[in-house]
Amino acid sequence: MDDNQIRPIYYSDFHYLAPGEGKVGSESFALFHKAMTQTKRTALAKVVMRNREHLLAIKPYNGALIAQTLHYKDEVQGIEQIQGLEKIEKVPVEANTLNLAKALIGEMSGDFDPEEYTDEYTQTLLEIIRAKAEGEEIKVEPKTERAKVVDFMDALKKSLEETGKKPKEVPKKGIATAGKREATPVKKRKIAHA
Repeated sequence: MDDNQIRPIYYSDFHYLAPGEGKVGSESFALFHKAMTQTKRTALAKVVMRNREHLLAIKPYNGALIAQTLHYKDEVQGIEQIQGLEKIEKVPVEANTLNLAKALIGEMSGDFDPEEYTDEYTQTLLEIIRAKAEGEEIKVEPKTERAKVVDFMDALKKSLEETGKKPKEVPKKGIATAGKREATPVKKRKIAHA
């Protein structure tokens, strides 16, 4: 099957596949790896793991084969069942606000580098466990309260300024305010290209 037939929402876990020992295992693995690479095809398979049958998509990846666990259709909620999304296309967006948001995305965009991302929650938890095991006193610092969003355009401008680029003056006419919602602090991070 063609790889782009599987929508990303179906993907779950990833597993590396390796050939079995012996010449026959290596030859058949190499054969299918090369054939699937050249035809740009993905194989489907079923396997029982942890007392449950799983659906897999198998594809070549960096000289190996990976098996991606897929969700079954009844495990995936249809997007039409999510409340609020049906109105998104009808929400009016000011051209100036859209241009500012696009400029912010442009400033924050870059290549995906997995080395830049770590599981900070687990690291912090392990540090607390280590400190507790060594008899250290653990202090929990209160989180600083985030600033309230008064004007969406101001929030976009501030985020853009934090990336190092100064936004152009844009008139505020017709821009909705966000009420008492909390602003999410924006750190300079990269957005991976699709």
